[in-house]
Amino acid sequence: MYGDSILKIKKQLMFEFEKRDRQGIYAKFQKMMAYNSNKIEGSTLTSEQTASLFDTGSLYATNDIVYRAKDIEEMNGHFKLFIKMLKTLDEPLTEEVIKGFHYELKVGVFEDMANGYPVGEYKNRENIVSDIKLHRLIMCL
Repeated sequence: MYGDSILKIKKQLMFEFEKRDRQGIYAKFQKMMAYNSNKIEGSTLTSEQTASLFDTGSLYATNDIVYRAKDIEEMNGHFKLFIKMLKTLDEPLTEEVIKGFHYELKVGVFEDMANGYPVGEYKNRENIVSDIKLHRLIMCL
């Protein structure tokens, strides 16, 4: 029974993706996953701004708010990553597939590229969260 539900969700996600339907669960998953993942990483974009980027490809300026390019680039990377995940849903989760996910996520992030962060490869630097160093992290998605 559980497997049937998962199969139905997968079919619906693929159907909506292929039809470019931005009203159903595909759009909901895209927006929620991108927003929550980026928020964990410190993004300043709101859920409404995330939805606007997904729905229209734009952000509407209000007052003197400044948007960080990295936040927007990473949000777009998450949208691309989600599509790659859908396309590889039935493939085994291999090192190559995981690196491909990381590539989709980070390839358009100028700040990361300019600072020499490995895109689609293993990290080569320590992660610092507040004042805590996390050693031997393989990859930060």
